[in-house]
Amino acid sequence: MEHHRNNPNEILTIPHGNTQEALIKAFPHEAEGIRKYFKKIDFQGYLVRRFPFDMKFLDFFFAPLTTLVFFAYNMLRNESVGKVLDSCIKDPRLKRILNINISYYHHNPFKFIWSYHAIAQSNYYNKGVYIKGGSQKLSDTLNDIITQNDGEVRANADVVEILLENKKAKGVKYIDKKSKEEIEIYADTIIANRDPHIVYTKLLSLLSPNEYKKDSKLTQDFITYFIACIFVYDI
Repeated sequence: MEHHRNNPNEILTIPHGNTQEALIKAFPHEAEGIRKYFKKIDFQGYLVRRFPFDMKFLDFFFAPLTTLVFFAYNMLRNESVGKVLDSCIKDPRLKRILNINISYYHHNPFKFIWSYHAIAQSNYYNKGVYIKGGSQKLSDTLNDIITQNDGEVRANADVVEILLENKKAKGVKYIDKKSKEEIEIYADTIIANRDPHIVYTKLLSLLSPNEYKKDSKLTQDFITYFIACIFVYDI
């Protein structure tokens, strides 16, 4: 992982395997906070270290005491990424480095649940769970499933609007990057796989905030992210 610091010509390279030590060397004044941060994410990563079917008998038997109780604790505390980072780290540059992957999950660290961030980052630093063959394999597999079911995958297409009929999604409008043409396509079900904030404010721009306020608030709820976190790491 590389990060450009204040000087555009200065690049901080953070290696896998000894990330904590590299960060302490780059930010010695934050050594205590860095250790505290990594201790916290490692603990969350430990909670999802094994799937139920991969546990030994004693692990499975004591799981309600050794694992589930801490998931319940996460739900009750409902700490955000921003709050935890503020409690560990003061340097804004270091906060940006530690939170560099947030765009994959959310847009606001103070509305994003800590445990989701911690589990993903723990695996990221420790090479825990990755798709065999690389992330491109996931795209290739999804492409195969879609085409095998008489579907079509269109690349180089930027969706700019979700089309509505009586306030129900009926299709999408996208721009073909090559021809620059605006194209509309329709379907019975529309799935938006991106930040809900962008979906509501950009792709559903014809709706007023009052019309999507309830649904938008639900996507920010800590229970939503807690359930999503368990689902992602338990499949």
